[in-house]
Formats: sequence, structure tokens, C-alpha cells
Amino acid sequence: MSNKRNSLIFLAVALVLGIAAAMFAQRWARQSMAAAEAQASRDITEVVVADQELAFGKRIDAGQLRTARWPADAVPKGAFNQIDQVVGMVSKYQIFPGEPVLAQRIADPATSPLMASLIGPNKRAVTVRVDDVVGVGGFLLPGSRVDVVASKQNERQEYQTRTILHNLRVLAVDQTASAGAEDKPVVVRAVTLETDPSEAEVLVQATIEGSVQLALRNPEDESVPEVAMVQPPVSKSTPKTVRPRKEAGMTVIRGTRVDGVDDSRN
Repeated sequence: MSNKRNSLIFLAVALVLGIAAAMFAQRWARQSMAAAEAQASRDITEVVVADQELAFGKRIDAGQLRTARWPADAVPKGAFNQIDQVVGMVSKYQIFPGEPVLAQRIADPATSPLMASLIGPNKRAVTVRVDDVVGVGGFLLPGSRVDVVASKQNERQEYQTRTILHNLRVLAVDQTASAGAEDKPVVVRAVTLETDPSEAEVLVQATIEGSVQLALRNPEDESVPEVAMVQPPVSKSTPKTVRPRKEAGMTVIRGTRVDGVDDSRN
């Protein structure tokens, strides 16, 4: 009888301990999940991104933006967390959908003129007069990338041609700093290029000494190929035949006799 009683007591204690352990495990699991959710919420922040493509040189409105959840430890430098901070700004570069809008890629037109705000740090804007040929048939648009080819005469009045600048960004065509919606080719009279100070000097010097041509390039191609200077063709002249010089002298005729007299002097 005592053994049976002891067994019942042992089972009752085991049951109580099991229930207590289950309740403790459930409580621990809930606390762990709540702590994980709190930690996750602290590690995620809101970042303003483009909801559609933001064209180069265009003013940004609220309908083109949205916020996206972003890991707090991976937020890019210059990112915004409120759409109102970006509305009314001008995009200095093309910004694609889903890309974070960064402070260094936009400008405030209220504090900086539009063209000046489009120029990058340590860069200059230089305008080149063009026609339908120099301007690549009107296919140059703001945001295009070009090389500059210069041609000038040497001291023998022969033309020499070479590529002097590579991968320059087109800031504006005429007075337009936006590519527009249709991107149709338009023949313009002037193109404004973004250069650094030394490139600006090279470009101005080339326009003074001769003529320049703009070569449109693929915007994804950042290579700088080795290009040799084009020299003028060398004319092949036929060498002149040098005839032997006749010795100085005179001819004396006496009747039917002809004599040669040498009058050269030593």
C-alpha cells in the first residue's frame, strides 16, 4: 500500500514539474521572439528612393518618390528618410527606380543656379560652339558622354588630328539642361561640357588653334583607348636627274677644220 502511495506522489510531482517546465519554456520563447522583433525593428529604417526614373536636370516631385525599409547599418551616406526633404530638388544625375536619393546627386535650385548646381565638385562647365556635324547630327543630349577630337595645322600647313579629351559629360545643349521626354535629335549651336580645370584649358586652347569635333560614346564605356595622332600623308616626289656639267670652252672654225679651245681658268 505504501509503495502504491509513493508511486502516486512521484507521478504527481513529476506532472507538476513538467507543467512548470512547459510554462517556463513557453514564456522564454515569447520573450525571445519579442526581443528579436524589437531588435529587428531597431535595425531597420526608412530611406527615400526613386519610385520612377528621375531624369537628369529635372525637378523632383512627390509622386516620383517613395520610402523603402533599409538596414540601418547599410544606409548610404547622404540618404534621406522623409520625402519632403527631396521634393523640389533638381537631379544632377539620372536616378533609376528603387535607387536611394542621395544628397550628392541632387541640388537645391533655390540656393544654387540650375547650371551651377549640375556641375560636380572640382569641375568646370565649358561651352563649345557646334553645328550639325560637330554636334553629332543632333544626337547629343544632356547626360551624354563624348570624346573631343582636335585638328590643327602644323608649321608646314598640314593638318594633324588627335583625341585630346575622353569621356566628358554633356551638361547642356544650347540652353537646355534636360534631355526631354522624347529624346529626339535636335541640331543645336552650342554644347556645354563638364571638365576639370586642366581639361578646360586644353579644350579652349584647341578651339583657338584649330577645330574640334565631338565623338559620341557609349555611357557604359569608361575605357580610354590609346589613339595615335593622325599625321598628314607624306608626298612621294620623283628625284630630279642631275645632268653632268659641261666643261667650259669655245669652238673655233677655220675653214673646214673645227677646233675646241678650253678657256677654263685655274
